[in-house]
Amino acid sequence: MYNEINNNYTNNEDLFSSGGLVPYRSVGFDCEWVTIDGKRNPVSLVQLSSYDGYCALIRLNHLKQVPDSLKEFLEDTEIYKVGVAPSQDANYLFCDYSVGLRSTLDIRHIVLKCGYNHGGLASLAKSQLGVILDKSWRGEFN
Repeated sequence: MYNEINNNYTNNEDLFSSGGLVPYRSVGFDCEWVTIDGKRNPVSLVQLSSYDGYCALIRLNHLKQVPDSLKEFLEDTEIYKVGVAPSQDANYLFCDYSVGLRSTLDIRHIVLKCGYNHGGLASLAKSQLGVILDKSWRGEFN
C-alpha cells in the first residue's frame, strides 16, 4: 500500500492542492515522534486526513527536508488542522523543521463546549461513534 500511495503522489503539489486534500478547508492532523531515555527525537511522522476518508502519512524522518508544498500547506491560515493538542505538535514541528503550523483547532475544546465528558479521543470515539480506537502497535496491518 505504501508504494502504491507513494507512486500516486510523486508530485506533492497535487497532494496538497486545495482540490486534492482539503475541499472542506480542514483536515485531521497529528504528529508522531519517539522518545528514548527521556529524550524526544524529532517529529518522524505527520498524519493528515480529510473529511472524505483520504489519509496522508508523511514520514519526515525519511526526507532530507520538509517539501515546500507541505510547509506551505501546514502554514496556510485558511486550512484548519484539527486534532488533539495540536499546539504541542506545532511547537515540535517548529523546533525540529522550522515549520510554523497555523490555524489549529484542539478538538478537546469543542468536546467540552458541547458538554461531553472529557476522557480523551478513544473515550469520545467509543461514546459518540461506538468505535473502539486501538492504538496498539501490535495491531494487524493489511
